[in-house]
Amino acid sequence: METPHVAHRRTNAPCHPAKRAVRRAGLRSACALTAATLLAGCSDVAHIGHSLFGKTTPIVTGYIGTVVADEPRAALVGRDVLVHGGNAADAAAAVGMALSVTLPSRASLGGGGACLVSRGREAPQAFVFLPAAAPATQASRQAAIPMTPRGLFTMQLRYGTVEFGDLLGPSVRLARSGTTVSRVLAQDIAAVQTPLFADDAARTVFSRPDGSPLQNGDAMVQPQLASFLERMTNLGVGDLYNGALGAIFVDGANKAGGGLSTASMRAAMPMQLAALQVEQDGYTASFLPPPADGGLGAAAAFHSGASARVWLRHGGAKIVRA
Repeated sequence: METPHVAHRRTNAPCHPAKRAVRRAGLRSACALTAATLLAGCSDVAHIGHSLFGKTTPIVTGYIGTVVADEPRAALVGRDVLVHGGNAADAAAAVGMALSVTLPSRASLGGGGACLVSRGREAPQAFVFLPAAAPATQASRQAAIPMTPRGLFTMQLRYGTVEFGDLLGPSVRLARSGTTVSRVLAQDIAAVQTPLFADDAARTVFSRPDGSPLQNGDAMVQPQLASFLERMTNLGVGDLYNGALGAIFVDGANKAGGGLSTASMRAAMPMQLAALQVEQDGYTASFLPPPADGGLGAAAAFHSGASARVWLRHGGAKIVRA
């Protein structure tokens, strides 16, 4: 009897591709994402014929790995990716995009972040895609160039196994059907209410009908974000940086005083760097390198004598026994 195939992509390109971690089948990916004020990637992959979450995809049983995120619904999206046969890079990308819907104050599409990825005996790699500063303008509310989609796409293209568009389906559904506002999101909205509500579009999404900020337990529906993600699903991430979607994003940002340009969107690229590695107590630990925040300080603390077992227990980095 023939074994059913998981909805994996095929590509002729070699596979090269921290608060949030996903582990599965020898591949580990840890991503930390940041948010900004505002909410051409192309590959030579062949069409896989059916969706990762489609009826033709078998369910993986047994231990599938561990997914940790700042928001539970996003973590469940990552778990579902693993259940349907995706790997850690696939799950990390799906979690990051889902967080842009469920916790946009901490991980919006307009922000960025960094990922630390390792596979088997290969040297760990870091993907750094921090929010890029736009060229100096007379903008009244300067916006950063959105790096989350391009950064996660690049990491997942190098290390993932499925079509990136497949991973956006859960985020589209969450945005269109609505999510429940968490306590953290409600607190974040209240903290920046005045500048946030100066933008009409943001006020529409993050306020109640009476104009007050959304509260813990309220429903948050984001139809425009759903359409944005759906277009990215159909046309690719590159449309945000080289196509019509990018022009729409730039126009909306500039109406809010953002000062972006299509040229700066095209030019902003993620970086793939070697991980920062430190040996201590017979262990080799890998950290995010600069310009990502936190990695250098954590590496210094580890090297200064912090027990490797403590780091292992608290998940401070990727650590292997020498």
